[in-house]
Amino acid sequence: MAMSWLSRLLAKPAARVDQPLVAAMPSVEELPDIEAFFADVREQAAGDKAQGPLPAGRRLVLVTPGRIIAFQPCPAPGSMPADQTAPLEKLISS
Repeated sequence: MAMSWLSRLLAKPAARVDQPLVAAMPSVEELPDIEAFFADVREQAAGDKAQGPLPAGRRLVLVTPGRIIAFQPCPAPGSMPADQTAPLEKLISS
């Protein structure tokens, strides 16, 4: 009987690591006017206008070291139960 792909995968010896893994800071793209960049990001996070396919509304914005911007819509204020928001409010300063 032929071995399944999973059996073949599990039968392989674990890869050997000769060197320990070392954490490294990624390179960060420097912009000529970083203050203007983040002012624009904060404006977009406020969600006063539609942003691409996202309708108007507050959003979480992630900025990568390469200055790529990713948006995640936020629930409307007051739309989530307090027991769900309380742990997050402890993490984030106002």
